[in-house]
Amino acid sequence: MLLACGLIFINYAWLLFATVTSRSGLNGDMSSYYQMSKITFSTYVSLIAVAALLIIDRLIFSLSKHDKPKLTTTFIQFLCFVAIMTACEIYLSSRFIGKG
Repeated sequence: MLLACGLIFINYAWLLFATVTSRSGLNGDMSSYYQMSKITFSTYVSLIAVAALLIIDRLIFSLSKHDKPKLTTTFIQFLCFVAIMTACEIYLSSRFIGKG
């Protein structure tokens, strides 16, 4: 769970950096791929990155305190986070209109 949230955070943080700095290539042009403004896409990506970071923080805190109920709650929140993130990605992918 820690590794999964870490990878999600790194991926979405890099996507945020590439969008904000207008880098060329796949990561910098994702807002146009999803037909969204850069501000809206940056907000979406930053919310996902912050949520992943908060889950990492809660996980480390729960593990360090050996608090089993909070660890169980964090796991349930992680599952909800993944479900919401997957639903958002499916919705954004359905907005894509291919050429041809």
